[in-house]
This record gives sequence, C-alpha cells and structure tokens, in this order.
Amino acid sequence: MKFCEDCGAMLIVDEGIYTCPKCGYEENIADDSYEVEREQTEVKKVYVKKDETDVATIKISCPKCGNDRATVENVATGMGVSIVVQKFTCTKCKHSWR
Repeated sequence: MKFCEDCGAMLIVDEGIYTCPKCGYEENIADDSYEVEREQTEVKKVYVKKDETDVATIKISCPKCGNDRATVENVATGMGVSIVVQKFTCTKCKHSWR
C-alpha cells in the first residue's frame, strides 16, 4: 500500500502508474520496484512403510482366497464428515475389502 507524497491519500494503481484520486499526483511503479533473492532448498520425498505389527489381526474369511486371518484398520472417508469404516486386508494374498 502506498500513499500520496502531496496530500496523504492512498494511491491507486492505473496502467503501471500510482495515481492519487484526490490531487492527481502520479508516480511510476517501476521506480518502486526491488529484487528479492532467496536460497533454494532441496525437497526430498520420504516414504514410510507401514509396520504390520502395529495393525490388529482378526479371524475373518478372505473373500478372494479363503484365508481366515486379516488385518483391520479404521479409515476415515471424505472430508469434513466423520464417517469411519473398517478396512480388512488378507494376511495371505493382501486383498482388501470393507
């Protein structure tokens, strides 16, 4: 935000020029420019493998291979809605279902 040097009113931008709506004062925007230098930082992706020992295992039949053990975890669905469903994953074939 910039103010008029003559009358103190707030200047408006009009086609690359600061203009005072009150007294007509004008100032070139290029006179008010500056350069900013910033150091680049490297961003690295980090992948975290889920530890299977942290997930509960229950006795339930897999619809794909018939194995009787699966992990179960609660998964939130949607945004802003607090609906949680259980996701089952077969310990043998890794098939998952709800």
